[in-house]
Amino acid sequence: MTVLPSVVSPLDGAQLVQMVVKSHKQAIVLCDTIITTQGFINKCAAPFEEIMDEKARKDMKMNSSMFADLSDKRSLMGATGDESQSRKEERKKKAAATSKSGGGTQGREVRSKAVKNKFKGRGGANKDSDDEDTPPVAATSKTLVFLRLPEIVEVIEKLPQLKDCSSVMCEEIAARLERPLRNKYQEIAKSLFMESSAITPGGVNKRKQQAELEEKVNALYSNIKLFEKSVKLIADDEDLQTNLAKYLLKTLCSELFNATLTSLAADHMVTIPDGAFDTLEGRAKIISNLPDSIKDVTGKVHTSLNGKSLEAFDEALLTLLSPKHIGILLKKSDKKRDRQIQFNHRMTLIEQLKSENADGTGDAATVFHQCVVVLFGVVTQSMLHCSGRMIPQIVKYMQPHLSADNYDLIFTCQDLIIQQVKGNIPADDERLLDSLDKVKQLAFTLKKSESFATA
Repeated sequence: MTVLPSVVSPLDGAQLVQMVVKSHKQAIVLCDTIITTQGFINKCAAPFEEIMDEKARKDMKMNSSMFADLSDKRSLMGATGDESQSRKEERKKKAAATSKSGGGTQGREVRSKAVKNKFKGRGGANKDSDDEDTPPVAATSKTLVFLRLPEIVEVIEKLPQLKDCSSVMCEEIAARLERPLRNKYQEIAKSLFMESSAITPGGVNKRKQQAELEEKVNALYSNIKLFEKSVKLIADDEDLQTNLAKYLLKTLCSELFNATLTSLAADHMVTIPDGAFDTLEGRAKIISNLPDSIKDVTGKVHTSLNGKSLEAFDEALLTLLSPKHIGILLKKSDKKRDRQIQFNHRMTLIEQLKSENADGTGDAATVFHQCVVVLFGVVTQSMLHCSGRMIPQIVKYMQPHLSADNYDLIFTCQDLIIQQVKGNIPADDERLLDSLDKVKQLAFTLKKSESFATA
């Protein structure tokens, strides 16, 4: 204001500025005397775009519950039209209930008029007396907030174009940007939510994912139940039975639960870090971030995977998959389908053995492992799921079910493989390769009638 005569007050200067900008629609006045444009204000918002994306992703990890209802418009707005309509209906009912006076046939209707309160000030004067019983609708606690006004000011003050500007001007620019920035941040957060939850306006992707999850869960569960039969079959070797049950829980059962937990985490906006399923602690941390309504049930399945009881896992899983929680329908056991699964399992192993035989690839221990699994299926008519360390115990279990010559052939090959693993003989030892080839041929040709299989 130093360019104006001393008799002109700051108020006079502000009025002169307002007179000048009246004919300029794009002009914006800051601090009463500084003229700028909306374009300049928008340029000041540019640095916040990167901050928005980073903050939205961080909030999704740290405060996932804030995003749980983001797809609902109510999370971005305060009151809804439905709530407003319900309040209107309540007032109508209340007015109808108190509109009659007197009693019997002499009663007459009296329409009462609401009394305005002159002392409530602006905003309260237009509300009738019934509204006093109805508390104002506050903004939802889950409304997303980008940055507070002081935080916006702090960012703006660092902009090169505002380097020599006063803090008051920066505050006014921040005040003009606060609402647009919040709205834009909410849109970015909503977009990230849709992307991470695979939700489209029509919900097509979500339904497709649910169908794929149900198909995967049913396939894994059917295999688990068939592998469980072989575990129960080995009742005379408690140590082997326990090891088979533990291995099944740590592999296929864990895979089924991980697929289910991934879907639950997506539904409740719980972020799954890379490698979270590699450790028990990582999976437990994911479960701890789930809502209380599902946390306990999910935790029981997780606990059962660390035990040795397939029955405990089955019970906990069925509770989790029930309509009360996830709502996945498991298909009933079907003998025809089970036989087809067993046949496909055996043929897959045989095809793998044939391909390894054709190209000469494959580790001897792995090939022998596959042969033993195929032979176990022939002599017991069941599917086996085991680790390489259990193969010697499986071979010993099969001895009563095999002829002496076949057992000796398998046992000799096993002994040579153990020597090769220990480094006592080379991988291309002629005796080892010859013995392994004979075991493979036995796996291809052995029939149930040639074994001493017992039901």
